[in-house]
Amino acid sequence: GDLENSLASRLSDHDVHAVLIIIDAANRLRTLKLSHCTNITGSCLEPLRGSVVLEKIDLSLVADNENTKISPASLSFDHVL
Repeated sequence: GDLENSLASRLSDHDVHAVLIIIDAANRLRTLKLSHCTNITGSCLEPLRGSVVLEKIDLSLVADNENTKISPASLSFDHVL
């Protein structure tokens, strides 16, 4: 399910990384939705490297109908790709 925006904005790379390891995400996770996770850089996605089951990752910071005036994103191109 979707995370509440207030919880999503508090998640850290460490939090997401730990969950991905615990659930064996590289072998089991097909879709990952991290929308509104404005506090992550993308380094948390390392456990997904080499996954052959992952089909979709949503890293959107705002929904289509939301105000786009947010503080600068912390996502790092180098971490995500």
